Parts: sequence; structure tokens; C-alpha cells
Amino acid sequence: MTIAGYQRYLLETARERAFLDTGRRPLNQLEMEYGRWCWKLRQPLVVLTRQSLYSRYSVMKLDLCGTPNLLNKAGKARVQGIVEESGGRSKAQPTEVGGVWTHLPRSVAAKVAQEVFRVATTLGYYQPDFALYEKREKEYARKLGLRAEGTIARAAKA
Repeated sequence: MTIAGYQRYLLETARERAFLDTGRRPLNQLEMEYGRWCWKLRQPLVVLTRQSLYSRYSVMKLDLCGTPNLLNKAGKARVQGIVEESGGRSKAQPTEVGGVWTHLPRSVAAKVAQEVFRVATTLGYYQPDFALYEKREKEYARKLGLRAEGTIARAAKA
């Protein structure tokens, strides 16, 4: 997949700022490339787009599917609090794996996206998905020819 010119600049900026701002129009190819990068790094995907071509409002999407973590109650409450403090009129509620919020004022959307990313990566606002950890541990043990006890089993013995 080739990305050239302004799209490459947007992708590099997204990697520095921890969220992708596609500007006026949704760029599906760019969002897929940024999503692949987030998947490899196991970090949350946060994407901003405008609600319409010349809208004063943004749409923010948070996706934790590429990470082995889930938002807990405190994390969901904090994310919703950030959106409400920004003046966003979205009635959407976050789920364990993310959410989509509309009607975020464009003037504060970048700040909101950074804060949401910070919450999604701060210990205490998320809980690890132990089933996924167990599955990965067994897979790696099988590849390396080791015996996998499991993280939870070792923690119970200690």
C-alpha cells in the first residue's frame, strides 16, 4: 500500500501525537495503515474526522481491539467525563473495547483525543484480558517447545 504526500505527513503526525486526525474527509486507506501500526504496537486506535466536509464538529473513534486490555468502570467513566467536559453533545457511552463520539467541537477535539488515549493507556483505567494472555502464552510455549503453566495458575501458587 503506497501512501504519498500529504497522507504520509498525516500518518507521521499521527504516530507522534498518538491519534490520527484525517481532517475534512475520511481517508480509509490512511486509517487502515494507522490501524495496522497501532495493532503491531498493541496500542489503542484513536481517530478524528470531521462530521461533514465543512462541519465545526468532529467524530472521535476509540478502538481497543488491537490491545489485550479492556476499559474498566473507572476508565469508561473518565472517558465519558472527558467528552462531556469538552462540550461534546454525543449521547454515546463507551464500551469495554472503545466507542464513537459525535458532535465534538473541532476546537478541542485534538486535546480530547490525546486525553482519551492517555486514559486508555493508564494503568487503573483498564484491566488486562487474562484469557487473551493465556492464549498467547500457550501459543508461544508451543512454538518454543516449552511447557506453559499459565499466568493465572502461577499467580495462584504464589
